[in-house]
Amino acid sequence: MLRIFVTAFSLLLVGACAPHPRSASIAPPDGTINLRIMSWGKTVFAVSAAPDGNLVFSKAKGDLFGQPPQQFIEHRVTGDVAGYRRIADALAPARRYAGTTVICEQRITDQPYGRVQWSGPPAHHVDLDTGCIAPATSEIAAAVEAARAAAEAATASAPSNEVIVIEDLPPSQ
Repeated sequence: MLRIFVTAFSLLLVGACAPHPRSASIAPPDGTINLRIMSWGKTVFAVSAAPDGNLVFSKAKGDLFGQPPQQFIEHRVTGDVAGYRRIADALAPARRYAGTTVICEQRITDQPYGRVQWSGPPAHHVDLDTGCIAPATSEIAAAVEAARAAAEAATASAPSNEVIVIEDLPPSQ
């Protein structure tokens, strides 16, 4: 009888040590990630990454501040789920600032800025102003740079397309 009790108690302890399937720590879904960095109203680079591995990396071509239209080199890949995960993981440090406002004690003007958006659920975003002098800005900027590098690496072997964005010009006088 004692042996049955010890065996049953041992099995109970082993079962108690195993994680419950619903208690496993799972990162919240990122959904589609869109990232755009701009300077003086012009896009410097942009990333779109979907959970199914559809990735688009675009970067400005030539003179960013030349006359319109602005031109981009765009690379697209499909089905690169690992590439999506690398981009999402790179942005994890920035994600903790989503829904907050970074308070700047000092600001340098005319610096790049942008936004990272996650479709979620829940949908949320974080803004980046690289001219803002704050510890959070450094963390967000480092995450954005890591995501840019991950997106560029994931799409480097894809054929490139030249894209021209025609901007709405004011009517002539």
